[in-house]
Amino acid sequence: MATDLTRSFQMPRREELGLFTISNGSGLSIAALPNGTLFAIEYADDKGSVQINQIQGSPLTGGIGRLYLRIGGAAPDVVEIVGPRANGSFGHDTTSFSWSGKRGDIGYTVRLELHPSETAWFWRVSIRHLKDGALPVDLVLIQDVGLGDRGFLMNSEAYASQYVDHHITDHETFGPVVMNRQNLKQSGARNPWLVQGCRDGAAAYATDAIQLVQAKDRLDDRLVGPFGTSLPSKRRQQETACPAIQSKSLSVPASGVTATFFAVFAADHPEASSDADLSRLDALAATNSAAADIEEVTPVCSLLQDAALLKAEALDKKGDQPALSGAEPGRARRRKASFVFRVGRRFEPSCGPARQGAHGGAPSRRDRQKR
Repeated sequence: MATDLTRSFQMPRREELGLFTISNGSGLSIAALPNGTLFAIEYADDKGSVQINQIQGSPLTGGIGRLYLRIGGAAPDVVEIVGPRANGSFGHDTTSFSWSGKRGDIGYTVRLELHPSETAWFWRVSIRHLKDGALPVDLVLIQDVGLGDRGFLMNSEAYASQYVDHHITDHETFGPVVMNRQNLKQSGARNPWLVQGCRDGAAAYATDAIQLVQAKDRLDDRLVGPFGTSLPSKRRQQETACPAIQSKSLSVPASGVTATFFAVFAADHPEASSDADLSRLDALAATNSAAADIEEVTPVCSLLQDAALLKAEALDKKGDQPALSGAEPGRARRRKASFVFRVGRRFEPSCGPARQGAHGGAPSRRDRQKR
């Protein structure tokens, strides 16, 4: 008897994802998935809506945004304390999310809190050494940025990212802060804008994901290097706007230390970012946490969140075919072939110039200029 191999898969709609959402009445809201990763940071009013992050988080693999704790000393380590590989507990109330856990001799708690009334939020991190003495650590916050209508971003993230301008300037207290402006007008003929930094003083920064994934000191599939290495502190605009903020080094005793990252959003910023925008940060130093303790549980994670990266065959020097040419004898050489691995299968495009953008979506402006 023949076996019916027909299978039907349907992607869940947003309302079927079991999202937890926090909001503060300003139009700003942040949604998280049951696996403890962020789904979307959004703003909405009567003129339209803006997705502030670029890539929506996935129930399978989470999203791009994450927070790393880098530990120095005799047993150095890099711990993802918020993100797809975070190994701890997760909870929420109406205006904040909470993560906590332990790694080696370090315990940590993270609170993502919305400002009581403004379109701003804070990442408040508490770290404690569980033994006598102190350990050196620092933190790296990574947040992808889209600043556009959801459809605009999801149609081609690479294209949308090319319109995000990066402006970096130094604040006398916070150090370098990264400002991002969407130069292509969105709903309501507006140019959404964002600034991020570290309230305790940033030591370094990056502006695009390519600076993270191509870093020579990157550790395995983590997006940062070990404690003691620094982000490049250079402005770069590629196809994944993804500011990263590195805190100053902290000495963690048994009594603990704290650090706070911040983000301030504006629905419309008609002019280009400038040093004058630093005045928007004046009130941040006086904003303290008023959140109560949150009950946390172990998040429901997928198998893929902890899966190791797939090791693919290396391409030959011309980039045309796998170096192991004997694997498929007799196959003709393909021009501009690319290989995408998904669920154990390999898909090969037909011969000829690529018809997609660098990220598999619609051709980007840079792609079209090349042709």
